[in-house]
Amino acid sequence: MIEGYEEITKTFILASVATWGITEAVKPILKNWTSALQKTTVRIFALACGASWGMCLVPQSDHAIAGVCGAALSTTVVALIKSILKRRSE
Repeated sequence: MIEGYEEITKTFILASVATWGITEAVKPILKNWTSALQKTTVRIFALACGASWGMCLVPQSDHAIAGVCGAALSTTVVALIKSILKRRSE
């Protein structure tokens, strides 16, 4: 078993949820931007938030990476859910 697996998993999950919440709070501010710029900014912001959360929880580089991965998962899941809902509404 990988040493510290539980702690990195906790960082991954907390960063994912926190990133989703922060990103949803910032999105209304970016509504007036162009679509491509808005999406890019939100995704980069989400990754930065994830890394920040990872480093705040445990100040080690592997936890920052776990935070970025959690943020990436969060943005991917949100995009997937949106595409499924869009297809069903058509």
